[in-house]
Amino acid sequence: MHELSIANSIVREVDAALQDRPDVQVTVVRLRIGRLSGIVAPALEFGLSFVTQGTRLDAARIEISEEPVAIWCSPCGTTQITDGPSVLCPACGTPSADIRAGRGMQIVNLDLSEPTVATTDLLEVADVSS
Repeated sequence: MHELSIANSIVREVDAALQDRPDVQVTVVRLRIGRLSGIVAPALEFGLSFVTQGTRLDAARIEISEEPVAIWCSPCGTTQITDGPSVLCPACGTPSADIRAGRGMQIVNLDLSEPTVATTDLLEVADVSS
Protein backbone atom coordinates (compact mmCIF):
# COMPACT_ATOMS: atom_id res chain seq x y z
CA MET A 1 0.00 0.00 0.00
CA HIS A 2 2.16 2.86 -1.26
CA GLU A 3 -0.72 5.25 -0.56
CA LEU A 4 0.37 5.39 3.11
CA SER A 5 3.80 6.76 2.14
CA ILE A 6 2.10 9.21 -0.24
CA ALA A 7 -0.17 10.32 2.63
CA ASN A 8 2.93 10.93 4.78
CA SER A 9 4.46 12.96 1.95
CA ILE A 10 1.32 15.10 1.68
CA VAL A 11 1.48 15.93 5.41
CA ARG A 12 5.20 16.81 5.12
CA GLU A 13 4.61 19.02 2.06
CA VAL A 14 1.75 20.90 3.71
CA ASP A 15 3.77 21.38 6.92
CA ALA A 16 6.72 22.68 4.90
CA ALA A 17 4.51 25.10 2.96
CA LEU A 18 3.02 26.45 6.19
CA GLN A 19 6.14 26.45 8.36
CA ASP A 20 5.96 30.25 8.78
CA ARG A 21 2.35 30.01 9.99
CA PRO A 22 2.30 27.59 12.94
CA ASP A 23 -1.14 28.65 14.24
CA VAL A 24 -2.98 27.97 10.96
CA GLN A 25 -5.13 24.86 10.66
CA VAL A 26 -5.96 23.21 7.35
CA THR A 27 -9.69 22.76 6.73
CA VAL A 28 -9.64 21.38 3.16
CA VAL A 29 -6.93 19.65 1.09
CA ARG A 30 -7.62 19.43 -2.64
CA LEU A 31 -5.70 16.77 -4.54
CA ARG A 32 -5.60 15.86 -8.23
CA ILE A 33 -4.70 12.26 -9.03
CA GLY A 34 -3.78 11.15 -12.54
CA ARG A 35 -5.60 8.17 -14.03
CA LEU A 36 -2.28 6.47 -14.77
CA SER A 37 -0.70 7.28 -11.38
CA GLY A 38 -1.50 3.93 -9.82
CA ILE A 39 -2.84 5.73 -6.74
CA VAL A 40 -6.10 4.32 -5.40
CA ALA A 41 -8.08 7.29 -4.04
CA PRO A 42 -9.96 5.40 -1.28
CA ALA A 43 -6.68 3.86 -0.07
CA LEU A 44 -5.06 7.31 0.00
CA GLU A 45 -8.01 8.72 1.97
CA PHE A 46 -7.72 5.81 4.39
CA GLY A 47 -3.98 6.44 4.83
CA LEU A 48 -4.56 10.15 5.34
CA SER A 49 -7.09 9.41 8.09
CA PHE A 50 -4.24 7.84 10.09
CA VAL A 51 -1.23 10.02 9.32
CA THR A 52 -3.07 13.31 9.84
CA GLN A 53 -4.05 12.49 13.45
CA GLY A 54 -2.53 15.07 15.77
CA THR A 55 -1.39 17.29 12.88
CA ARG A 56 -2.77 20.54 11.51
CA LEU A 57 -4.60 18.42 8.91
CA ASP A 58 -6.40 16.37 11.57
CA ALA A 59 -9.86 17.82 10.87
CA ALA A 60 -9.27 18.62 7.19
CA ARG A 61 -11.69 17.44 4.53
CA ILE A 62 -9.94 15.71 1.63
CA GLU A 63 -11.26 16.46 -1.87
CA ILE A 64 -9.87 14.39 -4.72
CA SER A 65 -10.35 15.03 -8.42
CA GLU A 66 -9.12 12.89 -11.27
CA GLU A 67 -6.69 14.16 -13.89
CA PRO A 68 -7.38 12.65 -17.32
CA VAL A 69 -4.69 11.15 -19.50
CA ALA A 70 -3.30 13.53 -22.11
CA ILE A 71 -0.98 12.30 -24.86
CA TRP A 72 0.96 13.98 -27.64
CA CYS A 73 -0.06 12.59 -31.03
CA SER A 74 2.64 13.17 -33.63
CA PRO A 75 0.46 12.41 -36.69
CA CYS A 76 -2.25 14.84 -35.48
CA GLY A 77 0.29 17.33 -34.14
CA THR A 78 -1.81 17.95 -31.02
CA THR A 79 -2.23 16.96 -27.41
CA GLN A 80 -5.26 14.72 -27.04
CA ILE A 81 -7.26 13.76 -23.94
CA THR A 82 -7.97 10.03 -23.99
CA ASP A 83 -10.92 8.11 -22.58
CA GLY A 84 -9.87 5.77 -19.82
CA PRO A 85 -6.31 4.65 -19.32
CA SER A 86 -5.71 4.26 -23.06
CA VAL A 87 -2.72 5.84 -24.79
CA LEU A 88 -4.35 5.68 -28.22
CA CYS A 89 -5.12 8.99 -29.91
CA PRO A 90 -8.90 9.39 -29.88
CA ALA A 91 -8.75 11.25 -33.23
CA CYS A 92 -6.63 8.87 -35.33
CA GLY A 93 -6.04 5.76 -33.19
CA THR A 94 -2.23 6.03 -33.20
CA PRO A 95 -0.59 4.77 -29.99
CA SER A 96 1.63 7.27 -28.20
CA ALA A 97 4.27 6.85 -25.51
CA ASP A 98 4.43 10.64 -25.02
CA ILE A 99 2.14 11.06 -22.03
CA ARG A 100 1.69 14.73 -21.13
CA ALA A 101 -0.67 14.44 -18.13
CA GLY A 102 -2.37 11.87 -15.96
CA ARG A 103 0.59 10.10 -14.34
CA GLY A 104 1.10 12.10 -11.17
CA MET A 105 -0.54 13.61 -8.15
CA GLN A 106 -0.66 17.26 -7.12
CA ILE A 107 -1.73 19.14 -4.05
CA VAL A 108 -3.95 21.63 -5.88
CA ASN A 109 -4.69 23.97 -2.98
CA LEU A 110 -5.61 24.23 0.68
CA ASP A 111 -8.30 26.02 2.64
CA LEU A 112 -6.91 27.41 5.88
CA SER A 113 -8.39 28.49 9.18
CA GLU A 114 -6.70 31.43 10.85
CA PRO A 115 -6.77 31.57 14.66
CA THR A 116 -9.34 34.00 16.01
CA VAL A 117 -8.60 36.61 18.64
CA ALA A 118 -10.94 36.43 21.63
CA THR A 119 -12.93 39.56 22.47
CA THR A 120 -11.30 39.75 25.91
CA ASP A 121 -7.88 39.84 24.26
CA LEU A 122 -9.01 42.77 22.13
CA LEU A 123 -10.28 44.61 25.20
CA GLU A 124 -6.99 44.17 27.03
CA VAL A 125 -5.06 45.50 24.06
CA ALA A 126 -7.43 48.43 23.62
CA ASP A 127 -7.71 49.34 27.34
CA VAL A 128 -7.17 53.09 27.58
CA SER A 129 -8.88 53.67 30.96
CA SER A 130 -5.77 54.98 32.73
